[in-house]
Amino acid sequence: MNCLTNCPTMKARQVYALLGGLANLPADCLQKLGQDCASVKVKRLLFYLADGRDHAWLKRLSRASMWVNANVCS
Repeated sequence: MNCLTNCPTMKARQVYALLGGLANLPADCLQKLGQDCASVKVKRLLFYLADGRDHAWLKRLSRASMWVNANVCS
């Protein structure tokens, strides 16, 4: 999540490549990280980049519950 927060300072290709190596993440761990994250930008980037990689864990995430604590002003 920290890499996605710092995306303007990292090249988008670097973040995309990094996410490509995270194919074996446990969905429940990522779900918790997403719910604890308050940044809308980070959540949108996570879903956008993960959709492009078609990770298996993406189908097991509850997108609706991730947006409960989202800071809509960020």
